[in-house]
Amino acid sequence: MVKSRGGVLKLNFITSFIQELIIVVFGMVFPRIILLFFGSTYNGLLNSVANFLAFSVVLRAGLGNVTNVALYKPLAEGNFDKISSIMVATNKFMRKVGYLLAAIILGFAFIYPFLVLDEFNYWFSFSLILIVGAASWIENMFSIKYKILLQADQKYYIQTIVTIVAYVLSNVLGIILTISGFGIHIVRVGMLIGLMTTPFMLKLYVEHHYEINWTAKPDDEAIKSRWNAFAQQLASIANNNVSTILITIIFPLKELSVYTIYYMVVKNVNQLLTTSFVGIRSTFGNMYAQGEVEILKKRFKDFEWLVFAGGAILYSVTAILLTPFVRLYTSGITDVDYNRYWFGLLLVLSGYLYVTRIPYQMIVEALGLFKQTRNSAIMEIVINIVISIICTPFFRLNGIIIGTLVGGILRTFNLILVCNREIMHFSLWLIIKNYIIYLGFSSSWVLLSSIIIKTNCANFGELIVIAIPVVLITSIVVIIASIIFNRKQLISFSRYLRKK
Repeated sequence: MVKSRGGVLKLNFITSFIQELIIVVFGMVFPRIILLFFGSTYNGLLNSVANFLAFSVVLRAGLGNVTNVALYKPLAEGNFDKISSIMVATNKFMRKVGYLLAAIILGFAFIYPFLVLDEFNYWFSFSLILIVGAASWIENMFSIKYKILLQADQKYYIQTIVTIVAYVLSNVLGIILTISGFGIHIVRVGMLIGLMTTPFMLKLYVEHHYEINWTAKPDDEAIKSRWNAFAQQLASIANNNVSTILITIIFPLKELSVYTIYYMVVKNVNQLLTTSFVGIRSTFGNMYAQGEVEILKKRFKDFEWLVFAGGAILYSVTAILLTPFVRLYTSGITDVDYNRYWFGLLLVLSGYLYVTRIPYQMIVEALGLFKQTRNSAIMEIVINIVISIICTPFFRLNGIIIGTLVGGILRTFNLILVCNREIMHFSLWLIIKNYIIYLGFSSSWVLLSSIIIKTNCANFGELIVIAIPVVLITSIVVIIASIIFNRKQLISFSRYLRKK
């Protein structure tokens, strides 16, 4: 079992890493093309609509995690009668969600254009929302059930390969249509056609490899805790999209374009880590289902250290190079000022704090501890919105990120407490020490680098030349911090890596 589990984890990691590299490339190229061919206002509109519609995922929030937890044991036992009952219940619920989602997208298409009437014609925005929303609806109705099954069975690599194919096809069509001079509506239709290949590929694989009886009696009891899990996913969705919504309401769309360009980089760094760890939650769940609690604790500590140390390297490098990169990326775009150094630093700090809570979030999801963390998830949303609104008049865009930071800190603290109380039983001081060490070393190096490193680059070639020593020095700084303060965990992880 361990050998098989390790092999699957390797496949999940490799395919997820390749997916992230592809997302980073297209994530950098396509927005630049939109800026050049359509301008900052169009870029702001597209991101605003996408983030508003992201809240439609709330309708299915929690279901995937609950179904995963329910499937771990029957998958380990090969009990396809039980698997079929759970999948039928999941599919039944998702169908209902799909019909409700269609109504919500239509309602949103009627309301949202009033927010941007000063900049776009009503029917222009209305029709664009329907096209963008169609992608969410198709995902909800036809893809989710297959993805949930593959995730629970630790086969993220299958889902990832399918996603890569559809994503590349979608973006290539979008780029070709944009460069060819087509309007934004035709561009988005072309991208939608590319994404529609996903459910067909997933369906073919699942039907060939699993004996699912879609006429079985649904096991609604297995997914009854979905409403507790709902709060978990709602918090994640809110914190990824509330900022965009508030900026849309409070600021011109050009300011939203500034936010999305900076966030594009930080989000790619977030995903570089989160997608690399994508198979670990199901591995933790499988360990727990097999009663391997001590192994789970040991692997968790290795994973926790890797997130803190690896995140410190990636986010420190991002903090140093983010604003110089954005200045180059938006060169020639003069309709709004993109040079926002302190805004970039706050966004990077927010990204690091979000990523360092991943280990505790994964334990919550793998063990089904949804009820215990439900209230803090709701509070995170409330605090995020309230603090953002209070701070915005004084700090402008920076105030939005301050709200995200405060809400995120409180949420992370609750996740740590629950994980420690329910299963881990580690000293809380060790976790606090990690934050002090890696934030302290990283912040000192970032501030020092702003004094000693020249970042006014004339082109991307110069930026790459600067990036090389920045990455090396940052890595050395974090490794030294780990040797001094976390030697035991560094050795444990190194041994595990050599073994695998």
